[in-house]
Amino acid sequence: MYIEGIKDGRRFRKALEEATKEKAVILLKGGLTEGGARAVAGHTAALAGSKVTWDSLCKQLGMISVESLDELADVLVTLLFLPPPKGRNTVLIGGGGGASVLITDEFEKRGLKVPQLPPEIIGQIREFTPPAGNILRNPVDYSQTMIYPDRLSKTIDIILRWERVDFLVKFMRTGQSPQPGGISGQSFLLREGTSAKDGAPSKPVAIVLEPSILPEEAKGIFTLLQECISSRLPVYYSFASAANAINLVLSYHENRTGKLQT
Repeated sequence: MYIEGIKDGRRFRKALEEATKEKAVILLKGGLTEGGARAVAGHTAALAGSKVTWDSLCKQLGMISVESLDELADVLVTLLFLPPPKGRNTVLIGGGGGASVLITDEFEKRGLKVPQLPPEIIGQIREFTPPAGNILRNPVDYSQTMIYPDRLSKTIDIILRWERVDFLVKFMRTGQSPQPGGISGQSFLLREGTSAKDGAPSKPVAIVLEPSILPEEAKGIFTLLQECISSRLPVYYSFASAANAINLVLSYHENRTGKLQT
């Protein structure tokens, strides 16, 4: 919900108490700054209230507090499409050394863990992966092998069987490198490896897709996003937005169960 202010605090709190028993409640509160509070008064003639008060209410009732419409959308996508991971350990796989560093920083800054792959897992992947241009640690920089769907699928299958990984995030940029079949080829790469193979545990998979700004790719990118949605894959448009939303939703589940997953 988006809210600016309230007139009957007790009635409002009681309604929230009932709602949070049944559903996840996400709050986007407008008017938390001095200028925003003035705007609220002019818009709805309501009392905006302090940030401390609203943060306390969210904490007491187990609501998810967000600060923008973009953040609200990311949390909704996560709740809808990402099955709750059992813990905070993730494997990040994509293309680009610099990108690998940046996405790792964003995830670990928010309490999501990126453990190094053990030698036995790396050894299994090395059996069919050229050493040049591929760094198999975690993050997995698969720059020179992302264009081979069969190898990518096999690698993800091996990683998802590792007992220490709770969920996997694939990151890529449209137009970053030529893919078989253009956008349709990228669609295959995004979907590949997201379903559990025989005997492998089913674990959540998320996508970070940094869209190209090239106008000629816009239509293809939209098709790509539609296919991800139809496959119930959560898609994020930046490393920071993915890390932030996944952390918020994980914290929500941890608070509800009374357990801090490690």
